[in-house]
Amino acid sequence: MWNPVLKIALRSLQREKSYVLVIVVGFATGIACFIAAIFYLSSELNYDRHFSNYQNIYRVATERRVGSNFQYTAMGSPQAGPIFLSDFPAVQSFVRFAPSPPLALNLEQIDSRDWDTIYHTDANVFDFFNHEIIFGNPESALLNPESIAISRSFSNYYFGDSNPIGEVIREAEKDYTVTLVFEDLPANTHLKYDALLPWDDDLFPFMNYEGPQRQALMFLAQTHYTYLEMVDGFNPSQFREISEEYVSTHLSDFVSSTDMQVTFSLEPLADIHFGSTTARDHARGNHSSVLILAALASSVLIIASLNYTSLALARVQSRTREIGMCRILGATKLQLVLQLLLESFAFITLALIFGTGLLYMVFQLDSVARFPGIATGMDQLFSTSNAVMGIFACVILSLLTGLYPAFTLLAKQPLDTFSVSATSRTSNLSSYKATLLIQLTLSVIIITFSAQMYAQLVYLNERPLGFDKYNKITVEVKGLETIRRLNAFISALESRNDIVGATVTVDLANGHPIISTPMVETEDGSFRSMNINHITADDRFLDVMGIELVSGRNLDANDPNDFGRTNLVNETLVRELGWTQPLGKRVGTWQVTGVVADFNFKSLHQAVEPMVIRLDNENLERATPLTGSRMRRTVIISVREANLEETLQYIREQWNQFDPSQPFSYAFLDQELEQLYGSDQDQVVLIGSVALLCMILSGLGIMVLSAFTAAQNTKEIGIRRVIGASKFHIVILYFRRLLGTIGLSALAGSVLSYWLCSEWLKGFPYREEIELGVFFLGFLLVVILVFLTNSIQTFHAASINPSVALRRE
Repeated sequence: MWNPVLKIALRSLQREKSYVLVIVVGFATGIACFIAAIFYLSSELNYDRHFSNYQNIYRVATERRVGSNFQYTAMGSPQAGPIFLSDFPAVQSFVRFAPSPPLALNLEQIDSRDWDTIYHTDANVFDFFNHEIIFGNPESALLNPESIAISRSFSNYYFGDSNPIGEVIREAEKDYTVTLVFEDLPANTHLKYDALLPWDDDLFPFMNYEGPQRQALMFLAQTHYTYLEMVDGFNPSQFREISEEYVSTHLSDFVSSTDMQVTFSLEPLADIHFGSTTARDHARGNHSSVLILAALASSVLIIASLNYTSLALARVQSRTREIGMCRILGATKLQLVLQLLLESFAFITLALIFGTGLLYMVFQLDSVARFPGIATGMDQLFSTSNAVMGIFACVILSLLTGLYPAFTLLAKQPLDTFSVSATSRTSNLSSYKATLLIQLTLSVIIITFSAQMYAQLVYLNERPLGFDKYNKITVEVKGLETIRRLNAFISALESRNDIVGATVTVDLANGHPIISTPMVETEDGSFRSMNINHITADDRFLDVMGIELVSGRNLDANDPNDFGRTNLVNETLVRELGWTQPLGKRVGTWQVTGVVADFNFKSLHQAVEPMVIRLDNENLERATPLTGSRMRRTVIISVREANLEETLQYIREQWNQFDPSQPFSYAFLDQELEQLYGSDQDQVVLIGSVALLCMILSGLGIMVLSAFTAAQNTKEIGIRRVIGASKFHIVILYFRRLLGTIGLSALAGSVLSYWLCSEWLKGFPYREEIELGVFFLGFLLVVILVFLTNSIQTFHAASINPSVALRRE
């Protein structure tokens, strides 16, 4: 029984090569897109869940609230962890991560390299967070103050594949001995570091203070991240009582002397990536964008599946007479069902194989490999479990797509299969329109949403930030001795006509200014606490950056009274305090000398916050050799666009004279700021690619379905040609039959897309208004797509000689 069934199936595949190609390519593309989305979504939704005890691990977050002004931050004091452990039995253990400034580490024969993801941490970190250990003993790895634990990538950079345990890596003022090598952390974790250094209380000198000052710094310090491991079954809501007891026991004097409310809360480790809203944190995921991407990837699979099912039904309808003749010649229903199911299984298997191969090739692209989940997806793509699941999926899809057309045909009497009734034609047209409606609705949603995402990204890149970001070159300066000589370097730069000016800042370029809670003077002369961002810079800062001074005067580096005594404030701070005369008001111990226009030094995902600008008055003379070697400053150089290459060469020459020990490295400020929207750009690329794929698949499906529909109406088209209808008239006539379906899909797709766009844009404090033109664009593209694909097939049917067409049916 199986031999003739298999032969007929293979002959069918060989006879209909174009049909096989359309089915396989279209469905395979949908499968590949959906599998890739599954890998990506699996990675995103399983952030930090690879840690064995993630259910009991929480990060401590701190909220400081003064009236309506509040700050919710992920960083806190180094004393919080030890106090929580000693005072509260529900806390089993803790670990802290204090970010180290970028370290220039070198080895003999190996070029020095800056590592900016290095943390000081507690010795129990490898017990708290499980790592895959390559070399070394995790229990003793960080007990020595001069030890360092490094990742595989870090180790490979300096030592290749050899065992580096015991090797010494040198910093300017300190040597570190490698005691452990751990496997690189997976992409789907918010903990990202290349190396770990031992915890050192000397990094926080205020811990030795006593009295209210120590209390204030215990609370105000934002120096590191604290993680707690709680007992099994702990309910995070119970932490409120622990927080209240902690504040009343250790911060009572400070809180009672201010009008501030202090609250500590716990963030479950697995929820940080999507659920955290804290400031001073790592980049986080966008839950809405992930869900939207999942929906779009599912839409691609739906469109591909609809194409496959519709084409399969149309193909079976075209074989009605063949099935009827087989039954007349003695074929049983079981044989015919098996034949159709086997053909369906062959199509789907070919599509799955082709889609897997396509996915493998796409995974090799560098632009794709950077997305989380791709690397792990590559390892899993050809696993045994996935192969079994693939075969199971092929069987299920074969049953779903093969049984319905099989039983539809077999329900007819054999002789009835030799006539095509008007009812059958109407039914086929209705099925075609229903499929077309779903495909076009999804296409409208994807096209309009992608266009709105792109418009929002363009808006973020082009929206004025309050300062001039163009033609600004940033150069990082390292080390105490180099910083002391900066004025000479800047004077040499400003002697060139193509250089407008240069300024030195500590906090602007990294997007993480210092945040403190000083007592600020209100309009009526009283004082209250307020969370404020600080930027330290020199007195050239406003001119070089093009920031407007609204009132008052600029800071003056030549006036000793301006160091540690005066500052500038932004308009947001003035508005929140309700100052009518801000000049002379006090922020902490500083007096306001000027008001600057608002400017956004962070991503436009965040609104402008209260801010002060102060002169860089850090006492360089008190720096130790170690802290001095780790000091950093950013020089921002404003240049003219003309003769840019010559200007860069001049800056390089001056740098080589200024600091020959460090290679000249620079960046353009506008490009650095664009990196703040890297995840947004990735999402636009992903969703834009999905939109293009949907258009291609929809066009492919519409074209083939139009071909089947035109073939079923060959006699009607021939009659119209005989009575004088032109080819163009026939094309327009058949296209007009679809206008209602197109209009309904455009309306439904536009409504759903408008809702999606509105929800997505709520995550932006600065956003582009939804343009109605976007929906007209989506409608226009869909009309063009349907007209072209449908017209090609209709025109081809109308081009057939009427005498031939009338003999076809």
